[in-house]
This record gives sequence, C-alpha cells and structure tokens, in this order.
Amino acid sequence: MLGSAPKGPLAIAAGTSGAFFKTSPRPATPDIQIDFILFSTDKMGEKLHSFSGLTASVCQLRPGSRGAPRIKSADPTVPPEIRINYLATETDRRAFIDGLKILRKILAAPALKYCAGEVHPGSNVTSDEDLLEFCRQTGSTAYHPTSTCRMGTLAMVGQRLRLRGIEGLRGRCLDHARADVGQH
Repeated sequence: MLGSAPKGPLAIAAGTSGAFFKTSPRPATPDIQIDFILFSTDKMGEKLHSFSGLTASVCQLRPGSRGAPRIKSADPTVPPEIRINYLATETDRRAFIDGLKILRKILAAPALKYCAGEVHPGSNVTSDEDLLEFCRQTGSTAYHPTSTCRMGTLAMVGQRLRLRGIEGLRGRCLDHARADVGQH
C-alpha cells in the first residue's frame, strides 16, 4: 500500500450497518434490506445536506419486475434503450411500501429520539399510494445488479463462464449468477 491509511469520518464505507426483514409472512427468507449511511443526502453520489443526519434506505432483494435493453441502431456508438421497468409487479410495490413502514418503525425507536425528523419522503406522506409515488420518483438500482444474463447450454454464458461467440473471453462478473441472491 502506498502512503498512509486514510483518516477521518469519510475514510470508511458509507453504509456501516444494515438489517434484513421479511415484509410479510409470505416469503421464506427476508425480502428487503435496510441500510443506514452515516451522512444525509438526497441521492448517493450527490451533494451532502448542510445539516447533520443519516440516510436510511430500503432495498428489495429479489424483485420480480424485469427490464430489458433494446438495440436502437446498427451503429455501435448509439447507446441502447434501457427499459428499467421498476415496480412493475404488485409484489415489488408492496415490498417497498411495507419496507418504508418497517424503516419508519425503526427510526421511531427511543434510541433515535435525538433525530430531528424525517426529510424524505416526509412525515406527511402516509398513504400507501403516496409512499409508492415517492418510490417511483426516487428509486434507483443498488449499483450492482446480478443475474442479467442466462447461463447454460442455450445461453450467452456457458457452464465454464465462456462467452459464446467470442473465443478466449470468460465472464468475470456476476451477470450470470443465480437469481436468488439474498442481499444487494
């Protein structure tokens, strides 16, 4: 390692704690992950708020909604169209609504009484419809999706992680991983 180790409050990972929950008795395993981040911001990678605070977020672990890329042009410099398709299923919508309700119960605990209040979506947002609209307006990926391409005999990636059609190229990411990953 070159130089000395970084020091100070921003020298550690942002998300230092989290928890897994089942939003209902239906799933066999937790279907949401809640993360707590040691600073306050509207969106990861953007400017921090001018006040002290924390960011807490809900992540659905196994969404049923599926997006799709579409080639728009034969010109390889033209980016593809990406249809995100978040919240397309009732199960996904319910997981986020119920996940936000679980998060609010955690943040209402006596140990967190020093927190001045909720910034987003705001304590006035209480109906399921309004919570879902907040999710639609602010939701994004957790930066590392998996299981985006099939693996196997008739798939893009073979059993030995070789990309079909390109000699000598092997997969080194998790795009071919099983779709039942239980954390983001």
